[in-house]
Amino acid sequence: TLQRVNVEQVPEALLYKTFCHFNLWDAGKAVPYLEQYLQCELTPYARMVGRVNLAAAWIELEHFDQAMELLCQNIEQLNREGHRRLEANCRELRAQIFVDRGELDRAMEDLNAAIPLLGSEQTTDQLFLRKWHAVILGLQSGSSTPILEFKKEAQARGHWESVREADFFALKVQFQPELFDHLVFGTPFTNYRERICRDLNRVPQAESYIYGSGEGRFLDLATGT
Repeated sequence: TLQRVNVEQVPEALLYKTFCHFNLWDAGKAVPYLEQYLQCELTPYARMVGRVNLAAAWIELEHFDQAMELLCQNIEQLNREGHRRLEANCRELRAQIFVDRGELDRAMEDLNAAIPLLGSEQTTDQLFLRKWHAVILGLQSGSSTPILEFKKEAQARGHWESVREADFFALKVQFQPELFDHLVFGTPFTNYRERICRDLNRVPQAESYIYGSGEGRFLDLATGT
Protein backbone atom coordinates (compact mmCIF):
# COMPACT_ATOMS: atom_id res chain seq x y z
CA THR A 1 0.00 0.00 0.00
CA LEU A 2 2.74 2.46 0.93
CA GLN A 3 4.71 1.66 -2.22
CA ARG A 4 1.88 3.17 -4.28
CA VAL A 5 2.10 6.53 -2.50
CA ASN A 6 3.93 9.41 -4.20
CA VAL A 7 6.39 10.33 -1.43
CA GLU A 8 7.14 13.70 -3.02
CA GLN A 9 3.54 14.64 -2.35
CA VAL A 10 3.15 12.66 0.89
CA PRO A 11 6.56 12.23 2.55
CA GLU A 12 4.87 10.73 5.63
CA ALA A 13 4.64 7.48 3.65
CA LEU A 14 8.40 7.14 4.09
CA LEU A 15 8.01 7.44 7.85
CA TYR A 16 5.29 4.79 7.95
CA LYS A 17 7.51 2.44 5.96
CA THR A 18 10.10 2.77 8.71
CA PHE A 19 7.48 1.87 11.32
CA CYS A 20 6.76 -1.34 9.41
CA HIS A 21 10.44 -2.29 9.47
CA PHE A 22 10.78 -1.37 13.15
CA ASN A 23 7.92 -3.74 13.95
CA LEU A 24 9.84 -6.51 12.16
CA TRP A 25 13.04 -5.70 14.14
CA ASP A 26 14.68 -4.68 10.85
CA ALA A 27 16.16 -1.25 11.51
CA GLY A 28 18.68 -1.67 8.70
CA LYS A 29 15.90 -1.32 6.14
CA ALA A 30 14.34 1.58 8.03
CA VAL A 31 17.41 3.85 7.91
CA PRO A 32 17.36 4.64 4.14
CA TYR A 33 13.69 5.63 4.35
CA LEU A 34 14.39 7.86 7.35
CA GLU A 35 17.31 9.53 5.59
CA GLN A 36 15.14 10.11 2.52
CA TYR A 37 12.34 11.45 4.74
CA LEU A 38 14.69 13.97 6.35
CA GLN A 39 15.61 15.30 2.89
CA CYS A 40 11.96 16.23 2.25
CA GLU A 41 10.30 19.57 2.94
CA LEU A 42 8.95 19.08 6.46
CA THR A 43 7.65 21.12 9.35
CA PRO A 44 10.18 21.49 12.17
CA TYR A 45 8.17 19.11 14.37
CA ALA A 46 7.88 16.47 11.62
CA ARG A 47 11.62 16.71 11.01
CA MET A 48 12.26 16.14 14.70
CA VAL A 49 10.04 13.04 14.63
CA GLY A 50 12.24 11.72 11.85
CA ARG A 51 15.39 12.49 13.82
CA VAL A 52 14.07 10.68 16.89
CA ASN A 53 13.27 7.59 14.82
CA LEU A 54 16.66 7.72 13.13
CA ALA A 55 18.32 7.67 16.55
CA ALA A 56 16.17 4.66 17.50
CA ALA A 57 17.28 2.86 14.34
CA TRP A 58 20.94 3.56 15.02
CA ILE A 59 20.56 2.19 18.55
CA GLU A 60 19.05 -1.04 17.25
CA LEU A 61 21.96 -1.29 14.80
CA GLU A 62 24.37 -0.60 17.70
CA HIS A 63 25.68 2.61 16.14
CA PHE A 64 25.68 4.14 19.60
CA ASP A 65 28.03 7.08 19.01
CA GLN A 66 25.93 8.38 16.11
CA ALA A 67 22.75 7.91 18.11
CA MET A 68 24.17 9.63 21.19
CA GLU A 69 25.26 12.72 19.27
CA LEU A 70 21.86 13.05 17.61
CA LEU A 71 19.93 12.46 20.83
CA CYS A 72 21.90 15.08 22.77
CA GLN A 73 21.16 17.62 20.04
CA ASN A 74 17.49 16.62 20.01
CA ILE A 75 17.07 16.84 23.79
CA GLU A 76 18.59 20.32 23.94
CA GLN A 77 16.32 21.58 21.16
CA LEU A 78 13.18 19.85 22.40
CA ASN A 79 13.66 21.12 25.93
CA ARG A 80 14.06 24.64 24.59
CA GLU A 81 10.95 24.37 22.40
CA GLY A 82 8.80 22.59 24.99
CA HIS A 83 8.02 19.40 23.05
CA ARG A 84 7.70 17.27 26.15
CA ARG A 85 6.70 13.92 24.67
CA LEU A 86 9.48 13.84 22.09
CA GLU A 87 11.99 14.89 24.74
CA ALA A 88 10.81 11.98 26.89
CA ASN A 89 11.24 9.65 23.91
CA CYS A 90 14.79 10.88 23.39
CA ARG A 91 15.67 10.49 27.05
CA GLU A 92 14.36 6.93 27.04
CA LEU A 93 16.47 6.18 23.96
CA ARG A 94 19.56 7.77 25.49
CA ALA A 95 19.00 5.70 28.62
CA GLN A 96 19.27 2.58 26.44
CA ILE A 97 22.74 3.65 25.34
CA PHE A 98 23.79 4.28 28.93
CA VAL A 99 22.51 0.82 29.88
CA ASP A 100 24.58 -0.74 27.10
CA ARG A 101 27.65 1.16 28.35
CA GLY A 102 27.01 0.06 31.93
CA GLU A 103 26.36 3.65 33.06
CA LEU A 104 23.24 2.70 34.97
CA ASP A 105 23.07 5.81 37.19
CA ARG A 106 23.09 8.08 34.13
CA ALA A 107 20.44 5.90 32.49
CA MET A 108 18.24 6.24 35.59
CA GLU A 109 18.70 10.02 35.57
CA ASP A 110 17.31 10.19 32.03
CA LEU A 111 14.36 7.97 32.90
CA ASN A 112 13.55 10.01 36.01
CA ALA A 113 13.67 13.19 33.92
CA ALA A 114 11.39 11.65 31.27
CA ILE A 115 8.63 10.43 33.63
CA PRO A 116 7.15 13.85 34.52
CA LEU A 117 7.28 14.91 30.86
CA LEU A 118 4.64 12.30 29.97
CA GLY A 119 2.16 13.06 32.73
CA SER A 120 -0.18 10.50 34.28
CA GLU A 121 -1.88 9.14 31.13
CA GLN A 122 -1.27 5.42 30.54
CA THR A 123 0.62 5.29 27.24
CA THR A 124 3.03 2.93 25.48
CA ASP A 125 5.75 5.55 26.00
CA GLN A 126 5.24 5.26 29.77
CA LEU A 127 5.34 1.47 29.50
CA PHE A 128 8.75 1.71 27.84
CA LEU A 129 10.02 3.94 30.64
CA ARG A 130 8.87 1.43 33.23
CA LYS A 131 10.51 -1.38 31.24
CA TRP A 132 13.92 0.29 31.31
CA HIS A 133 13.46 1.27 34.94
CA ALA A 134 12.88 -2.42 35.76
CA VAL A 135 15.85 -3.49 33.62
CA ILE A 136 18.18 -1.08 35.43
CA LEU A 137 16.96 -2.23 38.86
CA GLY A 138 17.47 -5.83 37.79
CA LEU A 139 21.00 -5.19 36.53
CA GLN A 140 21.92 -3.19 39.63
CA SER A 141 20.60 -5.79 42.05
CA GLY A 142 21.60 -8.89 40.09
CA SER A 143 18.02 -10.11 40.42
CA SER A 144 15.46 -10.65 37.67
CA THR A 145 12.58 -9.95 40.08
CA PRO A 146 11.97 -6.28 39.02
CA ILE A 147 12.01 -7.34 35.36
CA LEU A 148 9.55 -10.18 35.93
CA GLU A 149 7.27 -7.80 37.84
CA PHE A 150 7.28 -5.52 34.80
CA LYS A 151 6.54 -8.54 32.61
CA LYS A 152 3.23 -9.00 34.45
CA GLU A 153 2.26 -5.43 33.59
CA ALA A 154 3.22 -5.92 29.93
CA GLN A 155 1.15 -9.12 29.81
CA ALA A 156 -1.84 -7.32 31.34
CA ARG A 157 -1.49 -4.57 28.72
CA GLY A 158 -1.16 -7.13 25.89
CA HIS A 159 2.12 -5.58 24.75
CA TRP A 160 3.85 -8.76 23.66
CA GLU A 161 7.11 -7.26 22.44
CA SER A 162 7.63 -5.84 25.93
CA VAL A 163 6.91 -9.31 27.33
CA ARG A 164 9.65 -10.69 25.08
CA GLU A 165 12.02 -7.92 26.12
CA ALA A 166 11.36 -8.68 29.79
CA ASP A 167 12.32 -12.31 29.19
CA PHE A 168 15.41 -11.21 27.25
CA PHE A 169 16.73 -8.94 29.99
CA ALA A 170 15.81 -11.45 32.69
CA LEU A 171 18.09 -13.88 30.85
CA LYS A 172 20.87 -11.28 30.88
CA VAL A 173 20.59 -11.09 34.65
CA GLN A 174 20.15 -14.81 35.29
CA PHE A 175 20.36 -17.29 32.42
CA GLN A 176 17.80 -20.10 32.28
CA PRO A 177 18.02 -22.58 29.37
CA GLU A 178 14.27 -23.25 29.37
CA LEU A 179 13.37 -19.56 29.18
CA PHE A 180 16.00 -19.01 26.49
CA ASP A 181 14.50 -21.72 24.26
CA HIS A 182 10.99 -20.39 24.96
CA LEU A 183 12.05 -16.90 23.86
CA VAL A 184 14.03 -17.93 20.78
CA PHE A 185 11.39 -20.27 19.40
CA GLY A 186 8.54 -18.02 20.47
CA THR A 187 9.38 -14.91 18.43
CA PRO A 188 8.29 -14.86 14.78
CA PHE A 189 11.03 -12.38 13.86
CA THR A 190 14.33 -13.68 12.47
CA ASN A 191 16.24 -10.50 13.35
CA TYR A 192 15.08 -10.68 16.95
CA ARG A 193 16.14 -14.33 17.24
CA GLU A 194 19.57 -13.39 15.90
CA ARG A 195 19.80 -10.53 18.40
CA ILE A 196 18.96 -12.85 21.31
CA CYS A 197 21.59 -15.39 20.33
CA ARG A 198 24.21 -12.73 19.59
CA ASP A 199 23.75 -10.71 22.77
CA LEU A 200 23.58 -13.76 25.04
CA ASN A 201 26.28 -15.60 23.06
CA ARG A 202 24.23 -18.78 23.02
CA VAL A 203 22.28 -20.93 20.59
CA PRO A 204 19.34 -23.28 21.20
CA GLN A 205 20.40 -26.80 22.14
CA ALA A 206 17.50 -28.35 20.23
CA GLU A 207 16.09 -27.96 16.72
CA SER A 208 12.49 -27.81 17.90
CA TYR A 209 10.52 -26.64 20.90
CA ILE A 210 7.23 -27.94 22.28
CA TYR A 211 5.03 -25.25 23.80
CA GLY A 212 3.05 -26.78 26.63
CA SER A 213 3.20 -30.28 28.10
CA GLY A 214 3.71 -32.06 24.79
CA GLU A 215 1.15 -34.67 25.77
CA GLY A 216 -1.44 -35.77 23.24
CA ARG A 217 -1.76 -34.19 19.81
CA PHE A 218 -0.02 -30.97 18.84
CA LEU A 219 0.47 -28.83 15.75
CA ASP A 220 3.91 -28.69 14.13
CA LEU A 221 4.26 -25.02 13.13
CA ALA A 222 7.18 -25.79 10.82
CA THR A 223 5.30 -28.28 8.63
CA GLY A 224 1.65 -27.55 9.39
CA THR A 225 1.00 -31.20 10.34
